[in-house]
Amino acid sequence: MFSRVRPFATFVKVIVVLAAIDCVVRGPFFDQSIMPYHFTPFAIVRERTGGQAFSILFEGVKRLPRPDVRVAIVGDSTVFASEKVDDLTAPAYFLGRELSRRFPGARIDVVDCSQIGLYAADAALVINRALQLDIDVLVYAVTLRALPSGPVARWTTHISSELGLTDLARLTTAGGGRWLLDTFEAPQLLDGLVYSGWATYAYRAHLKHFVWNQALQPALAHWPRLAEALKPAPLYAKTAVAPPQKRPRGYAWTRDDYGFPNSNSVALEVIGRLCQRYGPGKCFIYAGPVNPLAHDGQVEPGLYEEYMERLRVMVERHGLGWYDYTNAMTPADFVKPKFGQPYDAIHLNVAGASKFADGLASALQDQVAAVLRERHAAP
Repeated sequence: MFSRVRPFATFVKVIVVLAAIDCVVRGPFFDQSIMPYHFTPFAIVRERTGGQAFSILFEGVKRLPRPDVRVAIVGDSTVFASEKVDDLTAPAYFLGRELSRRFPGARIDVVDCSQIGLYAADAALVINRALQLDIDVLVYAVTLRALPSGPVARWTTHISSELGLTDLARLTTAGGGRWLLDTFEAPQLLDGLVYSGWATYAYRAHLKHFVWNQALQPALAHWPRLAEALKPAPLYAKTAVAPPQKRPRGYAWTRDDYGFPNSNSVALEVIGRLCQRYGPGKCFIYAGPVNPLAHDGQVEPGLYEEYMERLRVMVERHGLGWYDYTNAMTPADFVKPKFGQPYDAIHLNVAGASKFADGLASALQDQVAAVLRERHAAP
């Protein structure tokens, strides 16, 4: 009899040990190892894994002190990038600085959820997760560039493999279930159930580095070759930005590549439904600036107008905040191209990002003021 029970008892012991380890990883390990790496030493709260582990951003925000107003901004390189991508030149930093200037004495934090290359389909998943946080205002910076019918794999993130049951349920309840199944593969979604439920798996990269730094590296000090062989890969290594491929003369944004509908354009409707259901009064969407030099040669005639009309209809249908910044900037506000192109169509330089943040702060001012009034009126 005991011989039959012994395997079951061993199995239970293994489960208990794994559960105990997972509790330590979720709690003390995250606070003492992951938080200092991603949050503590920086000027702003930002996604810092290159889209490989969005969950670290969302989990970290939950552990940060609650400000008076928390703004989350989601977008692609038009939000993330400048001539020098760092915290003090990011549009999110300029936005937080300008809002704080307009509301002296209030603590206003901007959570930068942007990611270079972020397509609208991945943005919908990011927004779904962000709306589960204690967010007061959510801004989505959308551009036509984010709505291709054939997304380039290197610009997609890992977030579709990080979704838990709550994420899937919220998307489905908001009417995005069919879109979710049509857009993402089943193995991605199944992987997300493991990722979201097992912290030891989700934070395995940080755990490898912790074990290496604390135990293996000191122990192998006298065996450099073995140490080099066992050294873990860098955490979230950045992908080098390659020069754009030469393309035939013609429009960069065409109906063949950006025609409606596709999984990314349908994602706009999913975003609208999520905001209406889970963040009424919180969401603000803007169409990003376009370099005036690009208006004639960048987009196939009529396509941009169709895109803008779709945006306006979606925003009106779901009651979202909205502003069209298409023509808000001058050519001097955009970066100088690195690879010999005559102009950059959508990326602002540092001065342009600061100027643009002032305009965005004006658009959000009433929304932020309403949050502060409500917070101060609360008992």
